[in-house]
Amino acid sequence: MSSPARPNRLSSGARIAELFERGMRVGDRSIVVIGLPNDQALTRLAVAVGRRGTRTAVARNRLKRLCREAFRRELPSLPSGLDLIILPKAGQIHTVDSLARSLAPLADKLARRLGGPGRD
Repeated sequence: MSSPARPNRLSSGARIAELFERGMRVGDRSIVVIGLPNDQALTRLAVAVGRRGTRTAVARNRLKRLCREAFRRELPSLPSGLDLIILPKAGQIHTVDSLARSLAPLADKLARRLGGPGRD
């Protein structure tokens, strides 16, 4: 169950594992988004950053914060009823603006491919 303070945070390990296993993937030059429909009206997010492109924990955590901020900025324009994982690609320079520009179209593309969730 998610925390009331962070309703859009995907924290269930089992659900995250299911997304990696069964989720549909879409991507561009800077990020890959994995998603599946959920049974709620919320769009929820998890961020996964590998060690390959960001060698230090400080850099990985900063990149996660940037991804979460991009998600918060784009949340009103994202399709509802999706669970998403953002995977930033290694070797790219990421900013909140660049991540936000990538996230919205990829989430829309994912929603169209999944055929279910619509916009609110």
